[in-house]
Amino acid sequence: MASFFREIMIAWKGVDYPVTASMRLLQRIESRGISLPSMVTNILRGEAQTSHMAYALWVLLVSAGADGVTEEEIYAVLMGASPEEIGPLRDGLILALSPAEIDGKKTDASD
Repeated sequence: MASFFREIMIAWKGVDYPVTASMRLLQRIESRGISLPSMVTNILRGEAQTSHMAYALWVLLVSAGADGVTEEEIYAVLMGASPEEIGPLRDGLILALSPAEIDGKKTDASD
């Protein structure tokens, strides 16, 4: 059976990490009181809570083998980066958290 989530690449410090979300990872993020739908909505509105994005990216990157990366390091990058630099991290996060299929049909983001 194919994964409910798509594998995406998130680049961190010049290394591309293959990230595939799972329910366990999503639950880990949500256990911090972070609503994933609200986080994605806020990101799309340009009103993202940077600490929430940093934590979610940290969970995904560590799960993909980015040893040694810290939440604080990701937060600092997000706070100091230009919109062009943040774009790939933001887009990767949204894609990673979105299902590849719903009811056996591919979502628009997976085309």
